[in-house]
Amino acid sequence: MTDLDVLRVVDNLNRSAAAGKKIDSARLLDLLAHVRRQGYAASYGTVIAGSGVIAMVLPGSERKLVLGVGGPVERLERNEAMIVGAMNPAIARCFASDR
Repeated sequence: MTDLDVLRVVDNLNRSAAAGKKIDSARLLDLLAHVRRQGYAASYGTVIAGSGVIAMVLPGSERKLVLGVGGPVERLERNEAMIVGAMNPAIARCFASDR
């Protein structure tokens, strides 16, 4: 999504959110910029304590799909570079145009 599209979604969500539950759009856009530069998202202990996921967008689809590797936070953090290093070429091979 573009930043403008994200802001529209955030505005819609914030309209019905309780005062303490509103999304900080500037902070979210900063996080999205970081994820876009990095090429993947990592979430550690955000949804389930002690568990996390490293996720990458899959190419070539109108609807965005992601591939995620989940597990214990400690293991993901320790192996993040290796996991990302394996995901990139595997995704490229699976979605090569000459298949």
